[in-house]
Amino acid sequence: MPALREKERDGEGVGAEEESENMVCRDEDTTGGVRVADEPEMSDEAEHGVGSFEGEGSVGMESDEYDFQEDETEHNHHAEADVDNGDAVDLEDSLDGAVGMSDNYAEDEFYAVDSVESLGWIDFLNLSEEDVLRFNFADVDIAFEFYQQYAKHHGFGARRSRSEKRGEVRIRQEFVCHRQGYRSPKFYSMPNRQKRPRAETRCGCPARMLLHMDDESGRWHVAYFSDAHNHHVLELRFSSMLPGHRRMSEADIEQMNDMRKGGISISRIHDFMASLAGGYHNVPYTTRDMHNVNAKQRREGGLDAESCLRYLRECKTNDPALYYKEVVDGEGVLQHLFWCDGTSQIDYQVFGDVVAFDATYKKNVYLSPLVIFSGVNHHNQTVVFATALGADEKEETYVWLLQQLQTSMKGKAPVSIITDDDRQMKSAIEQVFPEAHHRLCACYESE
Repeated sequence: MPALREKERDGEGVGAEEESENMVCRDEDTTGGVRVADEPEMSDEAEHGVGSFEGEGSVGMESDEYDFQEDETEHNHHAEADVDNGDAVDLEDSLDGAVGMSDNYAEDEFYAVDSVESLGWIDFLNLSEEDVLRFNFADVDIAFEFYQQYAKHHGFGARRSRSEKRGEVRIRQEFVCHRQGYRSPKFYSMPNRQKRPRAETRCGCPARMLLHMDDESGRWHVAYFSDAHNHHVLELRFSSMLPGHRRMSEADIEQMNDMRKGGISISRIHDFMASLAGGYHNVPYTTRDMHNVNAKQRREGGLDAESCLRYLRECKTNDPALYYKEVVDGEGVLQHLFWCDGTSQIDYQVFGDVVAFDATYKKNVYLSPLVIFSGVNHHNQTVVFATALGADEKEETYVWLLQQLQTSMKGKAPVSIITDDDRQMKSAIEQVFPEAHHRLCACYESE
């Protein structure tokens, strides 16, 4: 594989003999990597080799305080990525005949990358190990995106691994193949395991990229790079489905949100995306990824809560008697919600002498108890008086719900309240409706 020729820097000529003494030594590594200098060794003391740097590359270690730790940012998501070995190709064969850098960088000795957008100019498929060593980055996140793109084009996944700090400043960061390390034995000896462990995907792959930060410029330089894997890698058309490379674009997320508002299911939306892209192999995400994005939006943006409150406000314009009340916490997250319409209030005035007070136990996707106040009309039909969502099943939550029932029904108290055998409900009833008779449901009396 052709290597790029070293150039003279800052106009200073270097003789042939001096150049051989001063230029950085690049010895072939036993794992297939290329060394810029004597690589600092890392002692393996934990599952993924968490340890400390040793050797000539760690000058000043004795005088400065260093904190060496594992970076878990991408660890959980890429820890158990599966690789389809049946469709794999050998990476070394795929690199034979590589021409090196893209034409955009062919005239430079060092390649500075200042933004993620700049990565679009790089020909990752034909990028050699020697070329990677010439890059430097504005920050470590851009460097990780660079390694992600390289990994995607060469058939493997990437994740962050160990980092080194000097005080509070991170000065080194390591990126590794998603199959680096081994699964801890404790996961195979867990007591009372109900599911069989996932298939083992870690194989101790040595491929990695080590970066260090230049103290003067603050830029991140590639100190060591190895693309030698001990496993097969995927073809480019399959590598996009590795967990580390599956992602939805902003346009696809907006399209999904618009279709969800129309009541279209996630699976149907994925089918639609595949038809637009020309096949499922051209869609770089699965239905599970779409569900994850949808759930993340609910957690961070409160989309469902906002939609619910907006719907109740719209209903109140058509039904002025509708009553609803919500409680939010200090972070603006919805905790409790109570509502009843005008028809339910009329039914309660007529049939509200006996009220069934029932709470389901986290049967919805929000893991919030659904509380229903219901009764029976003169046709022996069930009528719903009010409905509520609570954050939990504590006594204070039930007290708040019964107070809202009392307020919405103009202060009318039921004669009898039927519940299950719940002590928190019983205590709440005694506080809000002390004159009401508390009765248990027939199914609990039979027990």
